Amino acid sequence: MNIRAIRSLLAPSVVVFTGAGVSCDAPTCLPLGNQLVDILLSKLVTPEIKHCLDNTDLRPEVVMQVLWEYTGESIFTALSALSQRPPNKLHTLLESLRIHGKISKIITTNLDLCHEKASVEKDDLKVVHLHGVAGKKDTIMYALDQVSNKRAQDAGMILLKAIQDSTVLFLGYSGRDDFDLAPALINLPANVNFVWVEHDVKSDNWEINRNFSSSDAFSILSSRRAGEVTYIRGNTWAFLRDWASHEGVDASKIGIDVNSTLLSFDSSAIRRKVSQSISESLPRLENDTARLVVAEFLFRFLNRSEEADKIICQVDLKNVTIERKGSYYRLLGYIKYRCGFYSEAEEAFKECLKKGGRDGLILRCLADIAYRRNDFKLAKKLLWQAINNAESDPKNGMRDKGQILNSYGLLLQDTGRRDEALKVYEEAEALLRKEGDVYGVSDILNNKGTLYLDAIRLLDAEEAFREALSLREQINHVQGVCYSYLNIGLVKRIDYCMNGNLLSYEEAHNLFKKALEVLPENGAELDRALIKKNIGDLFLDRAEFASAEIFLSKAYESFSSLDGQEGYEFSCLLSLLELEILHSKDSKVSNIISSLNFLLEKGQLSEKKSWYNLIKDSINNGVKEIDLDDLHPTYSIRYKQLMTKQTKNHTKIPNKPLPTNIERNFNRG
Repeated sequence: MNIRAIRSLLAPSVVVFTGAGVSCDAPTCLPLGNQLVDILLSKLVTPEIKHCLDNTDLRPEVVMQVLWEYTGESIFTALSALSQRPPNKLHTLLESLRIHGKISKIITTNLDLCHEKASVEKDDLKVVHLHGVAGKKDTIMYALDQVSNKRAQDAGMILLKAIQDSTVLFLGYSGRDDFDLAPALINLPANVNFVWVEHDVKSDNWEINRNFSSSDAFSILSSRRAGEVTYIRGNTWAFLRDWASHEGVDASKIGIDVNSTLLSFDSSAIRRKVSQSISESLPRLENDTARLVVAEFLFRFLNRSEEADKIICQVDLKNVTIERKGSYYRLLGYIKYRCGFYSEAEEAFKECLKKGGRDGLILRCLADIAYRRNDFKLAKKLLWQAINNAESDPKNGMRDKGQILNSYGLLLQDTGRRDEALKVYEEAEALLRKEGDVYGVSDILNNKGTLYLDAIRLLDAEEAFREALSLREQINHVQGVCYSYLNIGLVKRIDYCMNGNLLSYEEAHNLFKKALEVLPENGAELDRALIKKNIGDLFLDRAEFASAEIFLSKAYESFSSLDGQEGYEFSCLLSLLELEILHSKDSKVSNIISSLNFLLEKGQLSEKKSWYNLIKDSINNGVKEIDLDDLHPTYSIRYKQLMTKQTKNHTKIPNKPLPTNIERNFNRG
C-alpha cells in the first residue's frame, strides 16, 4: 500500500486506541482478553472449577467476577505480572510516531504499562488507561460488577472527551467491551472518523478492505450513526512500518510468568456467593448489555430461569450492538424454552436464525417444540440437521451432538421405539461424560430412568434417577433436583400400585414433599403444579378423596392459568373426573368431560386419550372385565377402584362440549 495513501488517512495526527493485540508480540508476550482469563483460571483454581467455568460459555467479565469473589488478593498477584512486562516493537514504533507529532494521544484498554516504558519523554506522555492499571487494584475494571457500574459509564465519558475532533486509529482491539466502550464508540459525533486495523497473522502486508471478519468490530462499525470508517486488514507491524518508515526489533516469544498457589473451591459455594453478588447488583444495572449478560449468567450458571426472563425483558434492543442482537434472541429463546413458553421460544429462535445463527442446540429446541405439537416428521428433520451442524463444529461439536442425540432418544422413546432409544441414550451419555458435561449427563440419566419406568423396570429406573439426582445436587441444578425427587417418588408410587407396599406409599409421599421444598418460594409455578398433581394422584390411589381433591384442584388452577400447558391440564382434569366418579359426587362429571372433549378438539392429544375413552365407556355402559395386565400399574389400580364402584348410573356424556368460557372457568372450589 502506498505511504501517501496512509498519510492521507491519518494526517495531520490521530488518537491511537490500542487493545490486547498490541501487547502480544515479543518480548511483551501478554495474552489476549480470553487467553488471560484462561491463564488466571489455570493458575488460581482447581481443574474441577476451571472445567465448571469453561463449560458455561460465560463472558470473561462474569468469569472474572467469580475469580474476584473467590481468590481475593491472589488475582492481584497474577494481574501485577502484566505491569512487569517490557514493551515490544509496536510500542516503540508508536512512541516514535508520537514524538514526531503523528499521534496526539494514546488510549488503551490494556492493564500493562508498556506504552509508558517505551516512552523516552515520560513527562510528556499522555496515555489513558480506560480499564485501569495492573498493580493498582482500585483502578481496574475487568469483572462484571466493575464494568457495569458508574465507573464504566465514566470510562465511556473519558473516551468521548479524549477523542473529541480526532481520527481514531484502532490497533489490536477486538471491540468486545459491550458494557462501557462499545456504546460510546457507536455514538461518537460525525466529526470523529475511524481507521480500524484488524491483524491477520497469515499476512505480511496490509490493504484497505470492505469486509469485516471480526464480528465484534463489525458490530461497532456497522452500528455507527455518523462519521467515516476505514477498515484495514493485514499485518499490524507492516502497516505501522509503512506509516512511519521505521522498523523495530523482533525477538523470540516467552511465556507469561503468573505464579500463585492453586486454590480449591466448593462449586456450590461459588454459586451461592456469586448469586448473592449478582442479586445485589441487579438494582444498579442501567446498561442494556449488562442486563443481557447478567440474564445469561443467571440462566446458564445459576439455573434461575424466571429471574433471567424478567431481566432480559427489560433489555432495549436499540442499545444493543448488531452482533449482540443475535445473542439476545438466542438467550431469550433458551430462557422462554426453559420456562415452558414454547411459542415465544420458537419466535425468538427463528429471529436468531435470521441473524445468521446456526447453533445446533437451537435446532434441537425447535425440534422439541415441533415434537410437543406432535409434528414428529419435522422434529426428526430438525434433529438430524442439528447433528450435522454439531459434527462440523470442532470446539463444541461433540458436546452438542451428545445433547442432540439425547433429544433424538426422547423422540424414539415417545414413539414406542424403546430399544433404539436406549442405544441412542448410551451413545449420548458416553459423549457427554467424555466432554465432562455433568448437566447433560444428568438429563440423559433422567430420560433413561423414564424409559425404564415406562417398561416397569423399577430397579433400573430408580438407579438412573438417583444417579441423576446426585449429579444435579453437585451442580446445584434446583429444577433438576426437584424433578429427580419427583421421578423417584413416581417409582415408589408405581411399586405401591403394583404390590400394595405401604412403605413405598410413604416414601413416595415424602419424596414429593422434598420436591416441593427444594423449589424457590417465588416462581416455578409449573413445577409446583406438577408436584401437587402427583401428590393428588397418590392420595387418590389410597382413596383419600378429600386430600386428593385439594391438591388436584390447586394443580388444575395453575395449569389452566399457564400458557401452553393443555397436556397437563388434560391430565389433571382426567384425575378430577376419576375423583368425581369414585367419590360419588356426580354433579360435575358432565362439565369435566366437556372440558376434556374441548381440549381434544383443540388438537391437544394426550397419551392418556385411550384411558379417557375407557373411563367414558365405563360411565355410559358400566365397568367391563378387562385384562388388567394390559394397563399401566397406575391405571390398573384406578380401574380396580372403578370396578368396585360400578358407574352405570352416572350422567351420560353430552355430545357437544360446553361453551369455552364455562370450560375455562371450571373450578373445584
